[in-house]
Amino acid sequence: MNKKILISIIIILVLVLSVGTYLFLKPTKPQPNMNKCGDGICQSIERLEPNLCPNDCRATEEQTSTFFMIHFEVGARKDNPTYSKIAPGSTVRNLKYQEALWPATVKLLDLANQYDFDLTLAFNPQWAEYILQDKEKVAIVKEWQKQGHEIAFHHHAYTHNDWHGFSDRTEPNVLNDPKYRGKLEEGIYFINEVAKPEEVITGSSLSIATGGGKDNPSDARKKLEIIKKWGKDVPYLSHGFFDNFIDNKLMEEFKQEYKKTENDEIFGVTTHAHNFYNRPEIMNEWFEFIKTEKDKIQTVKKITKEFYPEFVSAD
Repeated sequence: MNKKILISIIIILVLVLSVGTYLFLKPTKPQPNMNKCGDGICQSIERLEPNLCPNDCRATEEQTSTFFMIHFEVGARKDNPTYSKIAPGSTVRNLKYQEALWPATVKLLDLANQYDFDLTLAFNPQWAEYILQDKEKVAIVKEWQKQGHEIAFHHHAYTHNDWHGFSDRTEPNVLNDPKYRGKLEEGIYFINEVAKPEEVITGSSLSIATGGGKDNPSDARKKLEIIKKWGKDVPYLSHGFFDNFIDNKLMEEFKQEYKKTENDEIFGVTTHAHNFYNRPEIMNEWFEFIKTEKDKIQTVKKITKEFYPEFVSAD
């Protein structure tokens, strides 16, 4: 056989094999995970492509703006039986309370993630200080942030019976108090270190304020207001409160109040990490209720940005 013809045949065979191999191994376009379609939750991919699972997603204007904030306490009160039971001997410095509640906190975030809900995690400085001592815990918090959860600052002032020890007050009784640890900015420093590079804007002396009455459903459903606080104009979001003593009657009142929420109103709920530790079924029931309403819990920061974007800078 002519040598040139043989070489040509070999080249053709190589090309055919190369093209065939490419077509065989060519990666297929990834398909959206439809396993969660029909679960009543408008997942991220379903929000981007509503036709994927229309029964799970309603029009944005029909959804209720709602947040769920967790207050993470200092845990140093001597007169509080809950604190004493969870972490005997806890102080503003030894972080025993934080260590005792960390496993429950992880479970709470796991629960929220199952529903694709984004929580607002309001840390007292002791919680941030505790997390920063362990690189693995820092990594866990960073993952929470990637999942959509917000880090906020929960402030217990000197007059609070569970004061965290940081204050800008200069009276001798404050500076000489055994709990005193430094200026308020030193406490906020711990929160910022945990949250960075994201900016912490929700919390006392920052850019967004929250507050409300204990066990009062009417406090949970309010319009977002702009108020004068900390010497400046700040958005204020009201919330109701779930504690260990909430019963079926009060829970039903919260649910009925939720259903009355108008498009220009926000429904906010707050609880403590130790409330979940003691009664996880409360959060389970509320999350399940929000799911049946086909709504999604958002962070305080995200809701504020939707109503007043000028108060929230882009991360």
